[in-house]
Amino acid sequence: MVADSTDQDWLELRVVCDASAVDAVAELFARYGFTQGFVVEEAVAHTDDGLPAASDHASLVAVRTSLGPDDVPPEELEDTRRMLWVLRQ
Repeated sequence: MVADSTDQDWLELRVVCDASAVDAVAELFARYGFTQGFVVEEAVAHTDDGLPAASDHASLVAVRTSLGPDDVPPEELEDTRRMLWVLRQ
């Protein structure tokens, strides 16, 4: 899992997992307050000339979600930090 905070007001989480685990990762995101949805980035096979050919469902995917400044009230900030620590474990 990668937590990226390029802009201090937003936090993006990215979990790389097997395609069969997408639902479980999305459920974890929702359980810990990331309720704004998620994006799945599938691996793409390429032709010999480097152009995208088709999705490769047998490989890993990245599941991404974000947390914005209005998603966490200031009084819940410490709980959110703990939750992120739990997710990293």
